[in-house]
Amino acid sequence: MQLLWDVLENFLAKNFLHPSENYTLSLSHRNLSHSHHVNVHWPLSHSHHVNAQATKAPAIRQLSELFTGNRVRKLKPYFRSPALTQAYIAYFLPLTFHKVKFLLKDNKEVLCPSEKILKIIDFGCGPASAVIALLFELAEKKYSYERIEIDLVDKENSILPIGQALVEKFAKKLKLPVWVNIFTHIPPKKYHLSFATNVLNELEAFDNDPLLELWDVTLKYMLILEPSHRVSSQKLIRFRKRILQQNNPNIQVLSPCCHAEACPLYRTKHWCHFSEPVEDERLISLNRRIFKNPRLWLKFSYLVLKRAPYLPWDKKSYRAIGDVHLSQGKWAIDLCQPNQKKIWFIKNPKSIKRGALTKI
Repeated sequence: MQLLWDVLENFLAKNFLHPSENYTLSLSHRNLSHSHHVNVHWPLSHSHHVNAQATKAPAIRQLSELFTGNRVRKLKPYFRSPALTQAYIAYFLPLTFHKVKFLLKDNKEVLCPSEKILKIIDFGCGPASAVIALLFELAEKKYSYERIEIDLVDKENSILPIGQALVEKFAKKLKLPVWVNIFTHIPPKKYHLSFATNVLNELEAFDNDPLLELWDVTLKYMLILEPSHRVSSQKLIRFRKRILQQNNPNIQVLSPCCHAEACPLYRTKHWCHFSEPVEDERLISLNRRIFKNPRLWLKFSYLVLKRAPYLPWDKKSYRAIGDVHLSQGKWAIDLCQPNQKKIWFIKNPKSIKRGALTKI
């Protein structure tokens, strides 16, 4: 992962830490909605180069609170703040990168290896964290695409040229044939794979229309990633119910669910979330310095959908959606099945963990 950190640090140093200058990133592009030229001007007050993370720590903590706190209103446009934008790129981009990369490894078919021209859309892209994770995964798999067309979509003009610049830098480093377009709205095109990361978390409680619009332009796969806390996870459960109702019998749930039936956690006090160990030592070190806590787990909620004919549940496959606990004096874990959780008793508490797939 050294390449990830090297490129990000170099990008921040060149574009944000020039003394007594306005930050200007100018990019001509024929496909940006409502404009052919983007100029982003941010007054910076840095008088010299400083330790990036030490300077950004307060802004990183501020963003963390904004993203995870219980909110009754939408977030304010934080990408209009240079300090918060730097903080996002320095910390939340790598954090999201690792979550998406894990999900791509766990759902390999969404990479569409049989396609010659791969078409991707990243909705609510920010600095393109999800697409950057995709590029790393594609480089590792060494699939032979002739061309990878990527459309970045975000309502905030200021972040789009930043996302484009980062994608192009990583594509060059990874030697991938990438073409990038930027938009402020979903264009009338079709895509093999669509991303939506942390989108529901920033919308009002029952507003999931943008993701339905994204599904309309998705030919094959849609990957949605949200934080692991209760509010955003329950938003995702409500979205799952709505999109299944509107698209049956032409939709499959690939993951985490083993079925496309009613979610057992819908309208309960529980929520569907998962965690995987952090393997990036740089991220662990950052966590210790910024939060005084190593935060050794990547925590997230997610949904992977496929546009394909409905498949009935095989009544044998289950996903663990809880932690191992004692029930009636025995070790047990909650499994996902339609309508109601299944309590499964086990002999060895280390034999299964939250998120694991099992057959009974």
